[in-house]
This record gives sequence, C-alpha cells and structure tokens, in this order.
Amino acid sequence: MKRLVKVEREIEEKLKKQAKRYNKSYPSETVRFDTKRLPLLQNQKATDHLDYLFVAIDDFSRERYAAILPDRTAAGAAKFLLRDVIDCCPYTIECAYCDNGAEYRDNAGHPFGIACVPNNISQKFTRVARPQTNGKAGRVVRTLMEMWHDKHPFKDSAHRQKELCRFVNFYNGSRLAALYKFTLKAPKVGNSVHQSFGSIAIRIPSGANQSFWLRH
Repeated sequence: MKRLVKVEREIEEKLKKQAKRYNKSYPSETVRFDTKRLPLLQNQKATDHLDYLFVAIDDFSRERYAAILPDRTAAGAAKFLLRDVIDCCPYTIECAYCDNGAEYRDNAGHPFGIACVPNNISQKFTRVARPQTNGKAGRVVRTLMEMWHDKHPFKDSAHRQKELCRFVNFYNGSRLAALYKFTLKAPKVGNSVHQSFGSIAIRIPSGANQSFWLRH
C-alpha cells in the first residue's frame, strides 16, 4: 500500500511538471530566443573574427529558427527577429521570451524591443541568475551544435551558414512529418498557395521557397 501511494505521488508530480512545461496552447504564443558564440573553423586563426549563432523556438510547435550573425549586438538580435523569425514564421508572434543578455535587453531605446513594438510582440525575460527558465532555447543550441556543427567539416563561413539553413529546414520538416499525419492540399488561390496542416491553414507567398515555409 505504501509503495502504491509512493508511485501515485511520483506520477502526480510528473504530471504537474509536464503541465507546467507544456502550458502553451497554440503556435507562436511564445517564442524563446538564445545566442551562442560559435567556435573557429578549422582553417581560421585565433585572431580571426568569431561568429554568433542566434536561435529561436516556438514554445508550442517546437519549430526552430536560426541564423549566424557577425556579432552579438542588440542590432543583430533585432535583425534576427525581423528577418529570420517574423518574416519566416507563418503565425503571428505574441511574446518574445529572452534571457537578460545585452543583445535582448537594456534601455527603453533597445533595438530588439523597438523591433517588437510595431509587430505587437510583448517581451518577457528569464529571472536573474536563472538561465534554466529558458531551457528550451538552450536545448535548441545544444541540438544544433551536436547534430549540425560537430558533424560537418565546414570549408568556410558561407558553407557553415548554408548547412545551418539546410539542417533547420530538414529538422522542422521531419518533426512536422513525425507529429502529424495529414493530407497535403495545395489549391492555388490568386497569387498564393494555401497548405492545410490538419486544422491549421498557412498562406505561402507566391515565389517563396515552399520547403522553407512548409514547417510546423
């Protein structure tokens, strides 16, 4: 009897943790951001310029976004948000969740915050000295480093950037196929193509790279 009570308590605690972790109910309710300094390539010198990996993950769908930028600045973070997340995301982002790094948070005139305002994106930040509260974004960084960066002998920075795009598109597409069994319908409507993902309809601009847009 005591063992049964213990097992039930453990199950209850596990369910509570899961409920707390997966508390988002629709895509782009919250998108989490993180940044990592990339190591030098094999043919680079210690004095060469370092690149930075910017990542974002949709808290609900787990769709990944990533880009390599030449610096870890607020302007770079704003560029990543506008060009590599908002422009590529088929949903309306409501909240950007970031750590307290200078690229994401500073004064009222911070470029990242300014980029959020016209797009109606609110901002939330991790608690001070608690980076684990942004664990999903941290895991995206680790996954990319292990499955993309550590497995490719890149010839140069351009090759590394190309392989990053290839990997993220493949990863998102594979995850979509694994999570959903659906019939893909693509009726043409005017100058656009509409794709049906279960109960979610996504508009793909004409001329867009469909393999890039067909992501969960």
